[in-house]
Amino acid sequence: MFDLKSFRDKTLGQTKRLLLRPFLLSDSEGFFEFLSHRETCYNDGGYQPYADMGEDYFSLMEQFLEEKGRIVLEERASNKVVGTIKLSPVLNRAVVALEIGYVISPKARRKGFCFEALSHIVQNLFSKTETRLLVIRAEIGNTPSQKLAEKLGFEREGIIKKGFYHPEKGIVDMVSYVLENPAFENL
Repeated sequence: MFDLKSFRDKTLGQTKRLLLRPFLLSDSEGFFEFLSHRETCYNDGGYQPYADMGEDYFSLMEQFLEEKGRIVLEERASNKVVGTIKLSPVLNRAVVALEIGYVISPKARRKGFCFEALSHIVQNLFSKTETRLLVIRAEIGNTPSQKLAEKLGFEREGIIKKGFYHPEKGIVDMVSYVLENPAFENL
């Protein structure tokens, strides 16, 4: 049985600048910074940004609380949420595989937070779990996410035709990247 919480918990901890931890309802305000940002919402999940922290918003926060693969990136110096990472099982592979999704707050971009967090998570997933393959998918126009995947050592796997709905662009292609656990490469 695939225990996503166990996978997530093996990646939690600290990096030089970040605390990686589970989501708490008290993170709702910090998440609003990127869930109310149009470009972030469109590129991350193809959804409309939240205009306020009303009932619909807190319903989403309750969902996040239940997600076993959700990781919060908290800047240690300021105790502020700077982003989130979500681990999801990939069920159409012949090996244990996880997809990694990530969102960084607009104010925290281009500061290396996501690279720092993902480097930590990849290392821990490969050394502490039976994960054999990691996948990152990005909307075809989301060049920063693609460059981050490449910087982390992920290889471009190919194009997923009509794999994403972008509210402004309509149905678009996605790019898939994979990283194989070096311990299993020759098996």
